[in-house]
Amino acid sequence: MILARDDVLLLAIIRRSTARDIQLSCWLLSNELVTVDLRLDSRVESVLGDEELFFPLYGHDTLRAILQPRIERAFRDGAMPDTTFEHGVRKAAYNWGDARRALRLFRRAGEMANDRGFEEVTVDCLDENLEETEQEVTIEKLLSLPPKHFMALIGVTGGEKPRTGEIIQPVTTAKIQENDELAQLGLGDRAMRGVITELETMGLLETWIESKGEEGRVKQVQTTFDPDWVHEALQPYAEASDILSHPTED
Repeated sequence: MILARDDVLLLAIIRRSTARDIQLSCWLLSNELVTVDLRLDSRVESVLGDEELFFPLYGHDTLRAILQPRIERAFRDGAMPDTTFEHGVRKAAYNWGDARRALRLFRRAGEMANDRGFEEVTVDCLDENLEETEQEVTIEKLLSLPPKHFMALIGVTGGEKPRTGEIIQPVTTAKIQENDELAQLGLGDRAMRGVITELETMGLLETWIESKGEEGRVKQVQTTFDPDWVHEALQPYAEASDILSHPTED
């Protein structure tokens, strides 16, 4: 096997550092909980001995400490009452534990208060923007997913009830793999299980094992958000993707 030039360089650096008793570490930091394929040679991966470390979501106190100075700079004096701020922090900590989503929520609430001519941001302004903020952030996350992850979500949300058109959830992993686009990507059972696990780690799916009596045990899967949002993201995702293609009518 001929190693690519980058792999040769990495292997040489690692071996040289080992010979000279140098401790060498490589760090890859990401806000997205999707496994990154660096396409390294197996010998390089073996020597590196990768290890994953996940940081917990922000709790109420930490989120409050992050948000308070930013909110004070963003809003004029008196525009963000303490009760409204505390309400927003509690909601953000409970729903997301994410500072960027929380800041977006406060921004949207501030814009609503301004449009309505309010002197200050109210609790109602925050509550009315909770779902829209969640939808906006979730769709952005969906659009950033690799094709196999996005198509797995299409498989999870692909079934509809005949009379109402309501998306059927939960679904089994076998049902997910009936998706035609997933079949084109050539994902086997093991790869599909890995994708579902990664989506669950990202907070986009939840799974559990259900007993079917004599039929055995099956894994049930459903989205943690409104499944209709996947279909809302489908067209912009397809337009930006080189892999997905959907025929359009003239």
